[in-house]
Amino acid sequence: SHSRSVFLRGAMPVNNSPLICKLSDEECLAHVQADFDRLKVVDNFARVAQGVRAVSATPNRLVCELIVEPGHLNRGGTLHGGFSATLIDVITSRAIGITVGMSRPRATIELSASYLLPCRAGEKVTMTATVLQVGHSMAFADIEFRKEDGKV
Repeated sequence: SHSRSVFLRGAMPVNNSPLICKLSDEECLAHVQADFDRLKVVDNFARVAQGVRAVSATPNRLVCELIVEPGHLNRGGTLHGGFSATLIDVITSRAIGITVGMSRPRATIELSASYLLPCRAGEKVTMTATVLQVGHSMAFADIEFRKEDGKV
């Protein structure tokens, strides 16, 4: 299957969390990048996102980049849909985390994706996650994957 520009409308329980982020944009970015750096040494499934680099982070928005590597591809030579879905999960979770507080437990309860264009090894993908709404027990986020040429 071809891939991978992705839109997500996901929902995560956030444990009665209002918007509580009081970090500056620089603190948000440092916090998220440190979290991604920890993925380089974990031995759980989240390690698959270890190549992700946070570019900017503000409450309600997280922008990350990834250079697509051969290990990210399906047998058709394009970004694997399961890998894309994992990135959706990991990045939107962090976007919600910087919005409501990273120490709050979060788990994806719904995830949907539309794959519009393929990405190949060596291409840089920019992923922009936006927190749409935070309620007492749920948060909703969108994420968009764009290639360097700006195409979704």
